[in-house]
Amino acid sequence: MVTLSEKKISRRASVRVPSIVIVTLFVLSLLSSTVLALGIAVAPTTMEIKDGLRGGEFERALILYNVGAEARGYVLNTTGEAGNWITFYDRNDPSKPIEEVMVPSNGSSQILVKFNIPEDAANGKHEAQILVQTAPEPGGNRSGQTITLGVPVDVTIMVTGTQILTGKVISITTRDTEINYPLRIKVEFQNTGNVVARPDIGVTITKDETVVDEFTYSETSIKVETRETIALERNTAGFEPGDYSAKVTVSLGGKVLATQELPFKILPVGTFSRLGNLVGISYMGTPSVGTTLKILANFTNTGEIESKAKFIGELYTDDVLMGTISSEELLVPVGETVSLNAYLKIERSGSYTLKGYVVYDGKMTGTEELSFEAKSVAEPTSKPTSKPVMGIPDFGALGAGLAVASVSWYMLHRRRRTL
Repeated sequence: MVTLSEKKISRRASVRVPSIVIVTLFVLSLLSSTVLALGIAVAPTTMEIKDGLRGGEFERALILYNVGAEARGYVLNTTGEAGNWITFYDRNDPSKPIEEVMVPSNGSSQILVKFNIPEDAANGKHEAQILVQTAPEPGGNRSGQTITLGVPVDVTIMVTGTQILTGKVISITTRDTEINYPLRIKVEFQNTGNVVARPDIGVTITKDETVVDEFTYSETSIKVETRETIALERNTAGFEPGDYSAKVTVSLGGKVLATQELPFKILPVGTFSRLGNLVGISYMGTPSVGTTLKILANFTNTGEIESKAKFIGELYTDDVLMGTISSEELLVPVGETVSLNAYLKIERSGSYTLKGYVVYDGKMTGTEELSFEAKSVAEPTSKPTSKPVMGIPDFGALGAGLAVASVSWYMLHRRRRTL
């Protein structure tokens, strides 16, 4: 038999449930906004190496995406049996290992992942996992708690003791040139084996079916599972204007992979147009007194033949010319963009404007400007402030714990009142 008091307790308990659910969902929504603010994604989410030769080195690219509203640092870790075979590098500096990378807000960064298989690794399947985690904020937040997100990348490596030396020629090309300008031949080669490949390239140049020049090249090493363009060049000094043919043969391990006849012309000097653009000036470093800035001037060769290019910059302050800087002269191939670098030492504080242009084959580009403010190292700088992530500021894991505790106290208190 159910008493009246038992019915009241049952009815009040049923009323309390929606309130508890609402409070809990509110807490979860706050945590969700924080997680979104620290968002991270990676591509690919899995990596596989087939026919990995013992003692071999393999490379893969890993892209990190920061979908948060602020720039964020990410820590790179590995776990699993083959975790210590993995090393991370900056894509622009493949010689220096890294363990952490900064990714701009709503941006991405590409990481070079290298796999070095030990000489004594057993044949068969080996597994590892790459874990990309958000780096703790410097100093943490006031609560002492840190929200850390992590995304795993599963790695599978199939180790074999069999050496596979194979490759594929994608294309062989050349173009007309002028007397005293080099003949350039490009061979696009893909390494399809599991060891480093060094193709042998032989070139025979003929004119009117008569051999006028021969040479070989085998200095380029192609890493496993990569594609590269091998650039060959030959001096045309002493050649007469006219029609020529280059027979190019590509071999690997004594086996001929491809042979191609390439017709081309050697023309008088001045036949091709010389054109180019200075597409921008930037700098690397901190503009303060006593420091040296690296000036980068990007020049694009839009002409029909390669050109020698040199950057010249004029430094002004208050419209007064303070001095000039210049880069080394570089040979810029057709259709390519090259950074012409110069160095500028800051002698005093003030507002500066660098007006620069590129001189190439007797011509000059338009002028580009770069302005910056140089400060003395003695001048105080504003202390950087940390901006809390989206959601409740300084809430974090501790705040979530307090919220759950409050809900528990509420349940217990209401229960005692009804008894």
